[in-house]
Amino acid sequence: MKVFKFGGASVKNAEAVKNVGEIISNYAEKKLVVVVSAMGKTTNALENLLVAYRDDSSSAQAKYLVAIKYFHNQIIDELFPDNGILARTEITDLFTKLENELAQKPTDYGYDYDRIVPYGELISTKIIHHWLQEYGGHQSTWHDTRNLVITNKHHRRATVNWEVTCKKINAVIFADGVHMVQGFIGSDGDGNTTTLGREGSDYTASVFAYCLDAQDV
Repeated sequence: MKVFKFGGASVKNAEAVKNVGEIISNYAEKKLVVVVSAMGKTTNALENLLVAYRDDSSSAQAKYLVAIKYFHNQIIDELFPDNGILARTEITDLFTKLENELAQKPTDYGYDYDRIVPYGELISTKIIHHWLQEYGGHQSTWHDTRNLVITNKHHRRATVNWEVTCKKINAVIFADGVHMVQGFIGSDGDGNTTTLGREGSDYTASVFAYCLDAQDV
């Protein structure tokens, strides 16, 4: 098996997402793990949203949130011109969850960062997963990396618990097809979202490759 990782520039727009599908088609493995980052500059945008949230600037917060939604909805419109109902519904649900996070009072910066910024990866993988299913000709299974990569409680640069993580990854990634996962994120033993450090998606790919004894990354 192989593990592929696509960074933000690789999934920055609809054409890039289609290109991801073409690349996957060129490597018709029986089992393929695909690690994906947030689309384009979404992580930067979410970091700006986080600053506005912590500054209690409702106008700036609204501006950034609208821009993030518009960016992703544009991509969805181009990828799913005829349908995409499930993709749209699940992305709307994720934005609702993000808004619920923003409705809470700010606490520790690292904890707040890991509550808010990982939505970029969750949204991007949902969009690509549904496109692969509907138009890409691939059997894709979406996994929440937070249920698989278990870390300590050190927010923004968490350390992986290898024994637990490998056990969880091998328990769910065994069937043939594309397994879509998020880079950069994990969770602590209490279910709180953690992140592995900026540009951490490469590391995520290595974690999955190690645990699954992959041939290539």
